[in-house]
Amino acid sequence: MNNFDSNNDYRKDLIAFILCLFACILWVILLSYKYFHFGYDDWDLAYFSQSMWDLSHGISYNSLFDANFFSNHDNLIAYLVLPIYQVFQHPLILIFLKVFSFITAAYVLYIIAKEKLGVNVALIILFSYLIYTPNVIGIGYDFDFESLSPVFLMLIYFFYIKDHWWGFILCAVILILIKENLPLIVLAFSIHALFVKKDKIQWSIIPGALALISFYVLIFVFTPLMSGRPLGAEHGYYIGQNYKSFGGSISGILFSIIFHPIIILKGVFYPLNLRFLSDIFESFFCLPFLSPGTLFLISPIFLQHLLSSALTEHSICYAYVLPIAPFLFLATINSLKFLSEHFKKVYSSCLMFFFLFSVMCFCVNFQGIKIRFMPKELVYQTEKLTQEQWELVNLVPPNVPVVASFSYLAPLSKRTDLYAFIKIYDSKYQNKYWSYQLPSDVKYALIDMGDPWLWEASDSKEDLQRIRKFLKDGHWKVIKRFDRYALFKREVL
Repeated sequence: MNNFDSNNDYRKDLIAFILCLFACILWVILLSYKYFHFGYDDWDLAYFSQSMWDLSHGISYNSLFDANFFSNHDNLIAYLVLPIYQVFQHPLILIFLKVFSFITAAYVLYIIAKEKLGVNVALIILFSYLIYTPNVIGIGYDFDFESLSPVFLMLIYFFYIKDHWWGFILCAVILILIKENLPLIVLAFSIHALFVKKDKIQWSIIPGALALISFYVLIFVFTPLMSGRPLGAEHGYYIGQNYKSFGGSISGILFSIIFHPIIILKGVFYPLNLRFLSDIFESFFCLPFLSPGTLFLISPIFLQHLLSSALTEHSICYAYVLPIAPFLFLATINSLKFLSEHFKKVYSSCLMFFFLFSVMCFCVNFQGIKIRFMPKELVYQTEKLTQEQWELVNLVPPNVPVVASFSYLAPLSKRTDLYAFIKIYDSKYQNKYWSYQLPSDVKYALIDMGDPWLWEASDSKEDLQRIRKFLKDGHWKVIKRFDRYALFKREVL
């Protein structure tokens, strides 16, 4: 009987591995197709790809944002990724690393679920994680170093419940290197450990000190140093812009949390946040709320998004939920474990509804998911037109300064001087207060005159006027053109 159970578990483990492998291959194929058909039409992939190219050449300045790469976010993990990038030197390597992190996190989740709930339920949890709408949308979106965090978040929890301190600390250090907000998760673990761990020094004091010190150094020392601000200045671009209502500072946010909790509660229950929370929790049949201790571990990231004034941080249409999702599923596992031990009949019903809700939400949101993997521009694009676009990209000499529409930025990112064409025409960069000026040494411009960013803008007529003025006054000559796509070169007078 034991041998039969062992063989049965082995087969289920193999099914879980095959399921993860299939998902990995599927996403690699879809995302490669998206890249080679110019489907990445935003800043992120190009920004991080160019930054990796710059770092591989000893440069931390990024021309797309006209700033030091580390002045916006403290993505020190880039230096650990750098050896991999130097081998392959392709934008897709970042996308593949994101997929690998997510898939590995999924398998670790399966292992945790298997130990607590059995192999059959673990397969249901794994499948639900792989089709969880915010996860799938996050994988289909561009790239952010924070999207590498799921595997380390899953592992830090695994080592935490297994009392494997060195593994826990190693994951904590890696999370700290990924982004400046992730030390707060390590801090949350240290607070949690005060109530559940016997060795307070090892599990609470040391990780808590590591989290607080690293958070302070990243926010008040490293970022100001990289952005040219005085040491100790906390008014960074991200914090200053997105948390203006709290004074644009960490101290302002903490002051409000401690002395004005009503303001915080009003912010949390703002209608946009309620929709955001609904989109996140709709697959779970309220199960995560039965494990508040597990949800506490991700509470700092929840507050980061719920209190931000940036609309993008209140939406599942980006990659922001990828670091949150592991804890929602871990909380679900713990809730199901509790129900299985105390309310067996309720447990079976909750498990069934959880699975049905997961599948239903995926089906209901499938169209939105499809758009992330397959933007409508790609649907109507012929292979011939795609080949013609690559011909235009390949006509741009390597390492020369170039300005380009969004869809061409990632393919052109292996150069130090790369500029976004949107800054030439968009009113955010061209207005009565400030007018962006393209560097004079830029000789090539690769432009998509049907760019959705242009035609979906409210002031597209003014944008077109700025483009015409730019091309005329800059003495740009068409080298080659296919349909709405054109490569220009600046004439030397």
